[in-house]
Amino acid sequence: MGLSAHNRTLAPHKLSRGTPRPVAPRKETVKAAVTQELNDDSGEHQTTPRPPVVPLWMLLSAAAALIIGVFVITQTRQSGKEVAAALSTKALADSTFHTSIAAPGLVEAASGTRNLAFDVGGRIKAVFVEEGQAVKAGQVLAQLDNAELAARVEAARAERSIAEARQKIVEGNLAAELIRAQKECERLRAELAVLENGPRTEQLEAARAATTVAQAEANLAVDERKRYFDPAGRYENWSKNLFDQAARRDEAAIGRLAAARAQLAELEAGARAEERDKARALLAGATAEYERVKTTSPFQLAAASAAVTQARANVAMLEAELSRTVLTSPLDGTVVWKFMHAGEAVDGIQHPTVLSVANLAQLRVRCSVDEADYMRIKRGQLARVKATAFPGQSFNGCVDRVGTSAGEKPFLTGEARERRDVRVIETLVTLPPNVPFKLGLRVTVHFESQNGK
Repeated sequence: MGLSAHNRTLAPHKLSRGTPRPVAPRKETVKAAVTQELNDDSGEHQTTPRPPVVPLWMLLSAAAALIIGVFVITQTRQSGKEVAAALSTKALADSTFHTSIAAPGLVEAASGTRNLAFDVGGRIKAVFVEEGQAVKAGQVLAQLDNAELAARVEAARAERSIAEARQKIVEGNLAAELIRAQKECERLRAELAVLENGPRTEQLEAARAATTVAQAEANLAVDERKRYFDPAGRYENWSKNLFDQAARRDEAAIGRLAAARAQLAELEAGARAEERDKARALLAGATAEYERVKTTSPFQLAAASAAVTQARANVAMLEAELSRTVLTSPLDGTVVWKFMHAGEAVDGIQHPTVLSVANLAQLRVRCSVDEADYMRIKRGQLARVKATAFPGQSFNGCVDRVGTSAGEKPFLTGEARERRDVRVIETLVTLPPNVPFKLGLRVTVHFESQNGK
């Protein structure tokens, strides 16, 4: 059965974006169409038959199946790749990569470009590097004229050494004084104990024995003197000299006997009260001196330590001020810019940049993704980076970070059709090591399609 002219208007239409769907016919129109169809079947009207039309639902099903297949293939391919292996410095043909999003960007160092400036004012004494020169972290790059400050640092270091030496002297003197006071107390305490307790038994026995010996010697000397004494005074049997010697020995023996008896008497009598009182007073004074030394030592040590701390702090402050007159490299990299030279004055308020340093071995691209496209960009996603300096070539990249906020375009590409009122999301794309790009180079980043879109 052939289709009438009116029925051909009811055949499924191929829908496209912006094309309105057909409006359903009214009942009267449908009834007229059916009547016309019956008339056509009776042979009153003959028309050329058209080929059958595919229903809309079959087209939609086929499209959905195609999208799902592409999604599965893309996910399988992506899961089998490693981001590190994807980054290669080898230039690839553009035809091997399918993209749906492109964003302009600028090449920058992954470490960032460090603008180095002096924190203090002065006159530059020397700049030790040139642009393009490789530097190491901590390397001295430039220096201000700091001769006066360096002299002050040396003076402060000398004062620190003096304070440290004084501290050691104070520590040694206080320790020795404390020991001396302690020993003096012990000596006086022992003397007072002797005075209060009296002599020992051994001392008394020794004194008695000495007295006995002295008595015997005195008796012997008396006998000898009597033997050589001549009442007539003629001394015919022996000389007068023998008598004189015996007399002198007798007198000496009498003196030794008197001394021994006096010592024995002193030991037996014991110390006098005034001697004991004197010993107690001396012991009390020594004890007070010991306590004074013991009490004041911590304060003297603290004062000496505080002087050392102050001297060290003064040195540290001056050294810090001196270090501010020297510029050192914060990283291993290359001198990108040299803005000032030896002899130029540095403003201590404005702090102008003297040098710029960056690590050029590892670069990245900071690109501006349209706010309408950022949902299709994920961390770890592959990308291709193109530059006009390498026509027909592109370099692998990998999305490292997607910004968290939208903002104005940081720069313009200069294209005539470029929109300026679009808000963008800053996205960082990591480049392979030693890629042949320069800092600030304008590039275009093409992101790999996600889910077939």
